[in-house]
Amino acid sequence: MTAHPAISCDQARLALSARLDGEPLGMPADRLGWHVETCPACADWLSRAERVTRLVRVQPARVPDLTETIMAAVAAEQAGLAVDRARTRSTGRRAAGAGRQALTRVLQTAIAAIAAMQLFAITSVVLGVSTDQHADHEAGAFAAAVAAAFLLAAFRPRLARAYTPIAVVLAVCLTVTSRMGMGDHPVTMLHEIGGYLGAIVQAGLIFALGRLYPSSDSSPDRPVTTNPAGMAA
Repeated sequence: MTAHPAISCDQARLALSARLDGEPLGMPADRLGWHVETCPACADWLSRAERVTRLVRVQPARVPDLTETIMAAVAAEQAGLAVDRARTRSTGRRAAGAGRQALTRVLQTAIAAIAAMQLFAITSVVLGVSTDQHADHEAGAFAAAVAAAFLLAAFRPRLARAYTPIAVVLAVCLTVTSRMGMGDHPVTMLHEIGGYLGAIVQAGLIFALGRLYPSSDSSPDRPVTTNPAGMAA
């Protein structure tokens, strides 16, 4: 049996620690092995050191906590989406408002034109001569008042909804009476426009204009700010 110079426990444990860390022992390996075999205290120390080393090496790596970073990124993304949605809604409202304004101008122009033609056609009745001048004058004055009211509605759209029933009744009555007397008297195109055809078209225009504006007298002459579904209801 080969004799090994004696080493202290401190020297042995320092060398064992270096071996566990993969570093040079600083002494012959057989001398260290002989000391561990003959020293129960160092053998026990080595056993415990090996267990600790294994636990340290197999311990999972610490993962940084990214919760705050992720939540901040999500909040920023949601804020950006909210801004985009608000911008889209604002653009849509402006486009819808511009469309309603354009439609309103078309309806107002059409109503004013038809009312002006009706007034021109009625003037010949009011100033003309017939078998019953008094009746003709009364009918002409009434028709002139209705045409003037519709002309006013063209410039004050908030009145259109209140005038809609009058326009519808007038269109129906003129259609019936015009059909009844069409075979007895020749009818010119001017009287057709100033009569039942103009009344029918005008009733439709006033109805459409009334749908775009509130009926309250205190409301300004601005279109109703409702969505298309609400207008169709």
